[in-house]
Amino acid sequence: MPGTIGLNIQRFQQRLTRLDREPLGKAALVIILFLDLFILLSIFDGLAAHTAQLTSPDEYIPGLCRDMVLDEDWNETSRLGKLAHLVSRYRGSYVRPDPRAERVPMHATCDPLVRAYRDIRDDKALSRDLDMLVKIGGETRDLRAGQERVKGTYDTALLESIAGRDAQDSRVTTLRQEIADKTVAMEELVRRERQLQATLEQDERIRALYALVAGVSGADRETLREDLRRLNFWFPVKKLGMEMLFLLPLFLVFYAWNARSIARNRPFQTLVSSHLLVVALIPVFFKLLELVYDILPRKLLRHLVELLESLKLVAIWHYL
Repeated sequence: MPGTIGLNIQRFQQRLTRLDREPLGKAALVIILFLDLFILLSIFDGLAAHTAQLTSPDEYIPGLCRDMVLDEDWNETSRLGKLAHLVSRYRGSYVRPDPRAERVPMHATCDPLVRAYRDIRDDKALSRDLDMLVKIGGETRDLRAGQERVKGTYDTALLESIAGRDAQDSRVTTLRQEIADKTVAMEELVRRERQLQATLEQDERIRALYALVAGVSGADRETLREDLRRLNFWFPVKKLGMEMLFLLPLFLVFYAWNARSIARNRPFQTLVSSHLLVVALIPVFFKLLELVYDILPRKLLRHLVELLESLKLVAIWHYL
């Protein structure tokens, strides 16, 4: 049996590198390999377009919704800053957003939250004010850091002046004036930031978003968490199923063509169909590996945690 398998493999290798029992030249083999690569990339592109029909967990329950509902990061202190950074990042992006992402169905808990955010993001005046809030915050941090550096230099120069090294040190006066100028600029930035924050907090769309976040109940949060766990578990399997629906018909067609070419002794068709058969098998192999990689690590980690907990209990028992 192993000898038969080895013989079949050897014959298949010969079909990949020979034409009518004559070995292919190096130039011809290189051209064929480049064609194989082109077809392989086309297959992967087709796979990506085919599986794009599936709604992924990140699309069905977006990261924005997870932050608001599951992680509960949007509290009264941080929510305006988080909203402003999201809008500012969107405005500053050089990548055109995918129109399909706006039409993907979302979880019932996430849909109103994301829609409320998009209403804010797509309003030019409101998004401009949120972007300005981020820029003022960054300018304030930079000015505060510069103020601390100047203050440190001023303290050193003042001590040297007090020590008598230079009683009329003009450097101390210059640094004192610089600190005063930075303090005035800082106060102005803080005033503008607080005024802009107060204006934004009173905006109806922002208040509506806050109300939606506050209205999510504990039961809704648990339902969302369970739905996300289920999606993360089953999505790789569904994705593999979609990919196999795309790959297996190709493989069967190439296999039937290859078998027919061998039976009818057609060297050229045997060469081409053999290469296409290998090209069709490569994505199948990698997608199976991808599924194993997606599923096994979770199980291994769960078993590892259970093992560590059991060892901890045993150690505590022996200690007692």
